[in-house]
Amino acid sequence: MIYEIKRGNTVLAAVHAEGVQDVSVMENDRAEHKFQLPVHVDFKRGDTVEVYGQIYKINRSANVGRTNEKQGLGYEIEFEALYYDLAKWQLKGLDAANELTVSEVYLTGTASTVIDLIVRNANRVDSGWEIGVVDDTEAQQFTFVNQSLLAVLTELASRFESEYWVDGKVIHLQKREASTGLSLEFGKGKGLYKLTRGRTETSVINRLYVEGASRNLPSGYGF
Repeated sequence: MIYEIKRGNTVLAAVHAEGVQDVSVMENDRAEHKFQLPVHVDFKRGDTVEVYGQIYKINRSANVGRTNEKQGLGYEIEFEALYYDLAKWQLKGLDAANELTVSEVYLTGTASTVIDLIVRNANRVDSGWEIGVVDDTEAQQFTFVNQSLLAVLTELASRFESEYWVDGKVIHLQKREASTGLSLEFGKGKGLYKLTRGRTETSVINRLYVEGASRNLPSGYGF
Protein backbone atom coordinates (compact mmCIF):
# COMPACT_ATOMS: atom_id res chain seq x y z
CA MET A 1 0.00 0.00 0.00
CA ILE A 2 1.21 3.51 -0.81
CA TYR A 3 1.23 6.08 1.99
CA GLU A 4 1.66 9.81 1.46
CA ILE A 5 3.78 11.53 4.09
CA LYS A 6 2.89 15.21 4.20
CA ARG A 7 4.02 18.50 5.68
CA GLY A 8 0.85 20.51 5.80
CA ASN A 9 -0.75 19.93 2.39
CA THR A 10 2.58 19.23 0.65
CA VAL A 11 3.41 15.59 -0.10
CA LEU A 12 7.03 14.93 0.91
CA ALA A 13 7.09 11.31 -0.26
CA ALA A 14 4.73 8.59 -1.42
CA VAL A 15 6.15 5.39 0.05
CA HIS A 16 5.46 1.67 -0.13
CA ALA A 17 5.80 0.94 3.58
CA GLU A 18 5.88 -2.09 5.80
CA GLY A 19 4.92 -1.81 9.43
CA VAL A 20 2.23 -2.14 12.05
CA GLN A 21 -0.60 -0.12 13.50
CA ASP A 22 -0.66 -0.49 17.28
CA VAL A 23 -4.04 0.49 18.73
CA SER A 24 -5.34 -0.38 22.20
CA VAL A 25 -8.00 1.25 24.35
CA MET A 26 -6.64 4.21 26.34
CA GLU A 27 -3.08 2.92 25.81
CA ASN A 28 -1.54 3.17 22.35
CA ASP A 29 -2.40 4.51 18.93
CA ARG A 30 0.70 4.42 16.77
CA ALA A 31 1.71 3.47 13.24
CA GLU A 32 5.25 2.29 12.49
CA HIS A 33 6.51 2.57 8.92
CA LYS A 34 9.62 1.03 7.34
CA PHE A 35 10.52 1.92 3.76
CA GLN A 36 13.30 2.70 1.29
CA LEU A 37 13.85 5.90 -0.67
CA PRO A 38 16.44 6.50 -3.41
CA VAL A 39 17.31 9.96 -2.04
CA HIS A 40 17.34 11.56 1.37
CA VAL A 41 14.14 13.22 2.60
CA ASP A 42 14.36 15.28 5.78
CA PHE A 43 11.25 14.16 7.64
CA LYS A 44 10.52 16.36 10.64
CA ARG A 45 8.33 16.42 13.72
CA GLY A 46 4.82 17.40 12.73
CA ASP A 47 4.85 15.59 9.37
CA THR A 48 1.77 13.40 8.98
CA VAL A 49 0.48 10.25 7.32
CA GLU A 50 -3.02 8.80 6.95
CA VAL A 51 -3.52 5.16 7.96
CA TYR A 52 -6.96 3.57 7.68
CA GLY A 53 -8.64 6.96 7.76
CA GLN A 54 -6.73 8.25 10.82
CA ILE A 55 -4.09 10.97 10.75
CA TYR A 56 -0.82 10.20 12.55
CA LYS A 57 2.04 12.59 13.27
CA ILE A 58 5.79 12.36 13.77
CA ASN A 59 6.73 13.31 17.34
CA ARG A 60 10.26 11.88 17.33
CA SER A 61 13.06 11.94 14.81
CA ALA A 62 13.14 9.23 12.14
CA ASN A 63 15.75 6.45 12.11
CA VAL A 64 17.69 6.56 8.84
CA GLY A 65 20.23 4.00 7.67
CA ARG A 66 22.01 2.57 4.67
CA THR A 67 22.92 -1.08 3.97
CA ASN A 68 25.12 -2.74 1.36
CA GLU A 69 22.28 -4.98 0.19
CA LYS A 70 19.92 -2.19 -0.88
CA GLN A 71 20.28 1.04 -2.77
CA GLY A 72 19.11 4.28 -1.29
CA LEU A 73 18.23 4.95 2.33
CA GLY A 74 16.14 2.95 4.76
CA TYR A 75 13.73 4.77 7.07
CA GLU A 76 11.97 3.70 10.26
CA ILE A 77 9.41 6.23 11.44
CA GLU A 78 6.96 6.04 14.31
CA PHE A 79 3.82 8.11 13.83
CA GLU A 80 1.50 8.84 16.74
CA ALA A 81 -2.19 9.75 16.86
CA LEU A 82 -2.98 13.44 17.13
CA TYR A 83 -4.34 13.03 20.66
CA TYR A 84 -0.78 12.40 21.95
CA ASP A 85 -0.47 16.19 21.91
CA LEU A 86 -2.95 16.27 24.81
CA ALA A 87 -0.11 15.00 27.02
CA LYS A 88 1.90 18.15 26.19
CA TRP A 89 -0.75 20.72 27.07
CA GLN A 90 -1.79 21.71 30.59
CA LEU A 91 -5.38 22.09 31.76
CA LYS A 92 -6.17 25.70 32.65
CA GLY A 93 -9.20 27.15 34.38
CA LEU A 94 -10.94 30.46 33.78
CA ASP A 95 -9.64 33.62 35.44
CA ALA A 96 -11.61 36.79 36.29
CA ALA A 97 -11.37 37.90 32.65
CA ASN A 98 -12.81 34.57 31.46
CA GLU A 99 -9.45 33.54 30.02
CA LEU A 100 -7.91 30.07 30.43
CA THR A 101 -4.88 30.97 32.58
CA VAL A 102 -5.44 29.39 36.04
CA SER A 103 -3.32 26.30 36.81
CA GLU A 104 -5.41 25.19 39.81
CA VAL A 105 -8.82 24.07 38.61
CA TYR A 106 -11.68 23.35 41.02
CA LEU A 107 -15.05 22.50 39.52
CA THR A 108 -18.22 20.51 40.05
CA GLY A 109 -19.78 19.00 36.98
CA THR A 110 -20.56 16.01 34.83
CA ALA A 111 -18.26 14.24 32.41
CA SER A 112 -19.49 16.60 29.68
CA THR A 113 -18.41 19.59 31.80
CA VAL A 114 -14.83 18.32 32.04
CA ILE A 115 -14.66 17.21 28.39
CA ASP A 116 -15.83 20.69 27.36
CA LEU A 117 -12.99 22.24 29.40
CA ILE A 118 -10.46 19.81 27.89
CA VAL A 119 -11.59 20.71 24.35
CA ARG A 120 -11.47 24.44 25.10
CA ASN A 121 -7.91 24.05 26.38
CA ALA A 122 -6.87 21.99 23.36
CA ASN A 123 -8.22 24.70 21.05
CA ARG A 124 -6.28 27.24 23.11
CA VAL A 125 -3.08 25.69 21.72
CA ASP A 126 -4.29 24.08 18.50
CA SER A 127 -7.48 24.31 16.44
CA GLY A 128 -10.18 21.89 15.35
CA TRP A 129 -10.78 19.95 18.59
CA GLU A 130 -14.38 18.90 19.22
CA ILE A 131 -16.60 17.06 21.70
CA GLY A 132 -17.88 13.71 20.49
CA VAL A 133 -20.09 11.15 22.22
CA VAL A 134 -20.05 11.60 26.01
CA ASP A 135 -21.91 9.47 28.55
CA ASP A 136 -24.56 11.13 30.70
CA THR A 137 -23.19 11.10 34.26
CA GLU A 138 -23.88 12.46 37.70
CA ALA A 139 -21.99 15.59 38.75
CA GLN A 140 -18.82 15.16 40.80
CA GLN A 141 -16.25 17.47 42.36
CA PHE A 142 -12.88 17.71 40.62
CA THR A 143 -9.53 19.22 41.49
CA PHE A 144 -6.83 19.46 38.82
CA VAL A 145 -3.49 21.11 39.58
CA ASN A 146 -0.85 21.41 36.85
CA GLN A 147 -2.20 18.33 35.05
CA SER A 148 -1.99 17.59 31.34
CA LEU A 149 -5.15 17.28 29.28
CA LEU A 150 -4.45 13.59 28.69
CA ALA A 151 -3.99 12.96 32.42
CA VAL A 152 -7.31 14.67 33.11
CA LEU A 153 -9.01 12.61 30.40
CA THR A 154 -7.59 9.40 31.88
CA GLU A 155 -8.74 10.35 35.39
CA LEU A 156 -12.18 11.20 34.05
CA ALA A 157 -12.54 7.75 32.46
CA SER A 158 -11.50 6.14 35.74
CA ARG A 159 -13.86 8.22 37.89
CA PHE A 160 -16.87 7.38 35.74
CA GLU A 161 -15.78 3.80 34.98
CA SER A 162 -15.83 4.57 31.28
CA GLU A 163 -13.39 4.75 28.37
CA TYR A 164 -12.11 7.57 26.22
CA TRP A 165 -11.13 7.42 22.61
CA VAL A 166 -10.18 10.11 20.13
CA ASP A 167 -11.17 10.05 16.48
CA GLY A 168 -8.83 12.54 14.84
CA LYS A 169 -9.53 15.58 17.01
CA VAL A 170 -12.93 14.48 18.29
CA ILE A 171 -12.85 13.38 21.95
CA HIS A 172 -15.32 10.74 23.13
CA LEU A 173 -16.04 9.32 26.59
CA GLN A 174 -18.21 6.23 26.53
CA LYS A 175 -18.00 2.60 27.55
CA ARG A 176 -17.41 0.83 24.26
CA GLU A 177 -18.70 -2.72 23.87
CA ALA A 178 -18.08 -4.59 20.66
CA SER A 179 -21.03 -6.48 19.20
CA THR A 180 -21.13 -8.98 16.35
CA GLY A 181 -24.84 -8.45 15.86
CA LEU A 182 -25.36 -12.22 16.11
CA SER A 183 -27.78 -13.92 18.52
CA LEU A 184 -27.25 -17.67 18.97
CA GLU A 185 -29.46 -20.16 20.83
CA PHE A 186 -29.39 -23.85 21.73
CA GLY A 187 -31.54 -26.21 19.71
CA LYS A 188 -31.93 -27.44 16.18
CA GLY A 189 -31.09 -24.83 13.58
CA LYS A 190 -30.31 -22.11 16.14
CA GLY A 191 -26.55 -22.12 15.64
CA LEU A 192 -25.13 -22.88 19.10
CA TYR A 193 -24.12 -26.51 19.60
CA LYS A 194 -21.48 -26.41 22.29
CA LEU A 195 -20.34 -23.83 24.84
CA THR A 196 -17.50 -24.38 27.32
CA ARG A 197 -15.28 -22.29 29.54
CA GLY A 198 -11.71 -23.40 29.97
CA ARG A 199 -9.04 -22.50 32.49
CA THR A 200 -5.86 -20.90 31.22
CA GLU A 201 -2.53 -21.92 32.69
CA THR A 202 -0.78 -18.78 31.49
CA SER A 203 0.56 -16.55 34.24
CA VAL A 204 -0.13 -12.87 33.76
CA ILE A 205 2.43 -10.43 35.12
CA ASN A 206 1.17 -6.90 35.65
CA ARG A 207 3.87 -5.65 37.99
CA LEU A 208 7.63 -6.05 37.87
CA TYR A 209 9.86 -4.94 40.71
CA VAL A 210 13.58 -4.73 39.94
CA GLU A 211 16.21 -4.54 42.68
CA GLY A 212 19.93 -4.02 42.34
CA ALA A 213 22.53 -6.73 42.87
CA SER A 214 24.80 -6.90 45.90
CA ARG A 215 27.85 -6.18 43.74
CA ASN A 216 28.59 -4.68 40.34
CA LEU A 217 28.56 -6.87 37.24
CA PRO A 218 31.94 -7.36 35.55
CA SER A 219 32.93 -5.26 32.56
CA GLY A 220 31.57 -6.60 29.26
CA TYR A 221 28.78 -8.65 30.86
CA GLY A 222 25.91 -9.33 28.50
CA PHE A 223 27.66 -8.18 25.30
